Amino acid sequence: ELSNGEDWDSIAEREADKLLDVMYRYAPNMRGAITNRYIQTPLELERKLGLLRGNVMHVEMSFDQMFCFRPLPELSAYKVPQIGGLYLTGASTHPGGGVFAASGYNTAGVVLHDLRPSRLWPGLAGLAVGAAGTALLAAARRKR
Repeated sequence: ELSNGEDWDSIAEREADKLLDVMYRYAPNMRGAITNRYIQTPLELERKLGLLRGNVMHVEMSFDQMFCFRPLPELSAYKVPQIGGLYLTGASTHPGGGVFAASGYNTAGVVLHDLRPSRLWPGLAGLAVGAAGTALLAAARRKR
């Protein structure tokens, strides 16, 4: 239920119409061009995707849920300290759901750091750097 006593199921069509009316003011040629529409309310997101209150950011985007506090200080390093090899990514981690792929990029960096060759197989780090250098050199030669 919303703060005014209404609910998303009863207002979805009306609110979608309001949004389209605003769009038609700026793009009048769109009126009549829309043949179908799908209305996805926060309640729909909760029902179909399990997002509490339809929050695509998973947790609030307030200061106490940002940076080293997201989702909470103990888990803000993209991994679960008590369970080795369990990593976190997605809208619940920094920087949140509005920055596409950034959380995955950050988590990948943590995973790669944890799995860097020198920790797994001493001596392999030099081989990896050498192989990468050879590949870069070959690519540079092809561009000439």
